[in-house]
Formats: sequence, C-alpha cells, structure tokens
Amino acid sequence: MASIKSDRYTTGFMVGVIAGLIADAVSFILSNLLKMGKVSYEDFAAVLIYGSRASTVPEIIFAHLVQLFFSALVGALFVFWIRKVTDRFLIFKGICYGLFVWFFAFSVAQLYKLQFLSRLDLITVIQNYVAAITYGVVLGLTLRTLDKKPKQK
Repeated sequence: MASIKSDRYTTGFMVGVIAGLIADAVSFILSNLLKMGKVSYEDFAAVLIYGSRASTVPEIIFAHLVQLFFSALVGALFVFWIRKVTDRFLIFKGICYGLFVWFFAFSVAQLYKLQFLSRLDLITVIQNYVAAITYGVVLGLTLRTLDKKPKQK
C-alpha cells in the first residue's frame, strides 16, 4: 500500500482542502465581517451552481462544500504540476498558482457575463485577490510540511 507521500492525488487533495478552508475563512472575514467586498468564495460557487447567491443555510453549506471540492481538485493539480517542475520556492509557486486560478476563474465569469460576478468593484476584486494569495501560501506551506522527511538520529 502506498504511503500518503507517494500518492500525489491524495496529498494534493488534502493540501487543497486545507488551503481552501483557510482561503475561504479569509474571504468570509474580509467580505462578511469587515465588509471589504461583495462576493466571497462561497458566493462565487453559489452563482455557478444556483445562478444567484445562496439564500438558505443548506444552499450556503452546499456552495461552501462545492468550493472546498474545487479547492481540493486544484490542490491535486498543483501537486502534479510541482512534481514536474521543482519543489524549490514552493510558497512563491503556490502564490503564482493561486493567482492564476483566481484570474482564470474571474476571466471565465467575465467572458460568460455571469450575473452577480461580471461587474465587481475594486475592493471585491482585491478581497478575492488576497484570498487567492492566502490559498497559494497555504498550499505551498502545507505541501512543504507534508513532504518533510523525518530527521535521522
């Protein structure tokens, strides 16, 4: 049976969930508690699923779970990609990757003129940018932590 370190998909999935949870928390705090932006990550997922923001607690929970699943899949892709290049400067590469995913997702929303996502103000874009950077930092840190080899005595 392969260890978790040798199973890139499972490692990436776990790293993506952890990074997604923290990025979602940052996004939620910035948009809902500090009122810095109008669209959080779970709002983005809700619009893609329902065509509008979630309006009930079950819809919010489901949208959040979908967002975490997406974060997990993106984390798995990151691990496969990082194994093809090099794991040097993991945090920098994580940030670049998180920003690429953010830019790609927002570009798709703009291209398809998704209601509620196609006209965003600067503070909302910056709030999501910060969450994307957070996702990338946590992705790199978590992968580096999981990949550490045990010290020899």
